[in-house]
Amino acid sequence: MHRNNRLISLLLSVSILLSSSFSGCSLIAKITETEKQEIPTLPPATTRATSTPTPSPTPTPDPDVEAKAEALETAGKYGIPEESLRGKYDLFRRYSNAIDTNGRLGDYVPYMYNLFPVIADHLKPENESYFLAKVNSLRITLGVISEKHSGEYSSSTNVVMMNRTYLTAENIPIESTIMHELMHFVDSHIDGPLEKASFTKENVYPIHDIPASDNSIIEHSDEAAFFMEAGAELYTAKYFMHYTWSYRSAVQFLTGMEYIFGSDLIDEAFFCHDSAWFLADLLQKNGFSIQEIWSFYTTMDCMTYKRLPSEEVLRPEDVLIRLYEKNMPGDYKTDKIFCHILRCINSKDFDFGHFPSANEEFLSSLMFSDEEAKNWTFAIFDQIEQFKYFQINGVPIAGIFLNGKYRLSGQIRLLDDSGEPYGPSEAALFDYDFETGTVNSFELYLTPLNEIKRPEIK
Repeated sequence: MHRNNRLISLLLSVSILLSSSFSGCSLIAKITETEKQEIPTLPPATTRATSTPTPSPTPTPDPDVEAKAEALETAGKYGIPEESLRGKYDLFRRYSNAIDTNGRLGDYVPYMYNLFPVIADHLKPENESYFLAKVNSLRITLGVISEKHSGEYSSSTNVVMMNRTYLTAENIPIESTIMHELMHFVDSHIDGPLEKASFTKENVYPIHDIPASDNSIIEHSDEAAFFMEAGAELYTAKYFMHYTWSYRSAVQFLTGMEYIFGSDLIDEAFFCHDSAWFLADLLQKNGFSIQEIWSFYTTMDCMTYKRLPSEEVLRPEDVLIRLYEKNMPGDYKTDKIFCHILRCINSKDFDFGHFPSANEEFLSSLMFSDEEAKNWTFAIFDQIEQFKYFQINGVPIAGIFLNGKYRLSGQIRLLDDSGEPYGPSEAALFDYDFETGTVNSFELYLTPLNEIKRPEIK
């Protein structure tokens, strides 16, 4: 793609490749076969009679072909490529019907259509009816949110509310916020209703699956809100933006989990209906006590929502270090990618005075000062000639797994001749060698969501 004010063309990467299968569709019209006409008996004649031919039956259209044609036509109206349908043409038609008969989505209909790859990847046949009913009843609206949030989703009312003030800011990528809130919607319903985790003194259970044999008193119930926020942000990045914008510490904790356990486990943990229990059960199986798990959950909520802790603290870096030691070979202190993930979790907001750590000395040695962080970023940019035309916008670069590969990622914008940023935000992705400090390759990614007209402020 050609770009003005750049020395060379830059690679634009579109990297969402998914696959899955669909169930049957009730929207296919039934076409009956034309009945064969009865041939009348001809009277005797002196001339030779010619028989009237029996008409051939009208062929019944192949439902799969019909579904594909209709799905591709609809997808084309919204600029959605065929690969984003993942071969699930019939499901896409049903999903489209749920959107089109909703009537409460307003200017956000194109975003709902672009959400389909996530749904195609994770919706199980047994949950289709439940989920599509939620799509049909979803409401997206504008309002003034009292807290300084750009948007919020309520699973109890099935309403996404976008902050009216936020949408008027031209330099903010509203696509990221819209898809983040819609990712909450998907997470809340794609595997059935969400369940909290219930903690007793000795165990943790999904809230509706406490065995009758356990007469212990429930000490706490929790939905692991930090996990929901981090997952929504992370999967918005994986599918749509290729950089993360919010909830940095929680997102980087999930990235550390992905580094240790793999992408499939994080995928299952986020999109299942009992994520709070799933994570707690994983930690318990890796040697964490119930009290430690509860301390970790409350610590993460404080970090996610910028509150000071009032209970015992267990930092995410300490959790990852213990998981690394149990599940990975080698010394975590010499693993530079893992150490970078630990560094990205930390921030001046979470000082060791309020958030103490068993590994404080080591974690402190990893931390960058503001000047060191800037110099490290410039050292990356300086290796690429055309990056003198860009600046990092908003948050520092951090790591993300895309298609199974660890990449450094940051939100960037072009600079004009006076050095002022302009144009849409893009993702800069770097294949970075942590051993040598060199960039092996890089690419730029501009989300197709940028082509959608901004919702009107009414």
